[in-house]
Amino acid sequence: MYKDQEHVRKFLLQVSAEDEFETDHAMRSLRQELLEVDVDSADFSSSSSPPLAKGDAISIGELVVVLSNSAIITAMIDLIRTWVARRKRTKVIITYKGRSLEISDLDARESQKVIDAFVAELDQ
Repeated sequence: MYKDQEHVRKFLLQVSAEDEFETDHAMRSLRQELLEVDVDSADFSSSSSPPLAKGDAISIGELVVVLSNSAIITAMIDLIRTWVARRKRTKVIITYKGRSLEISDLDARESQKVIDAFVAELDQ
């Protein structure tokens, strides 16, 4: 499937919004935008969170994003940051090999140093 399996990176994106409807809409919107920046794939996770208890305020959905070109990592994170900044009460947690980066509407504009550190750690 991928020319160089050694350089394939798989990221888990956890998307959360106010309710199940908003989360579903947010995941579909984010997936569509991710596919426009040349990620290899962006698929809905087969292992989703357990159903929410009645009264839970936040719903979480998951996307699995695969990249074979490491140059796309920064573009993907920048896209997620600007995407989150356009939405209210939405956050995305990006996880790769046990390392996580949370991007929310509250801190999206002030998080460049944290993003830079996260990207630098990916190559270690």
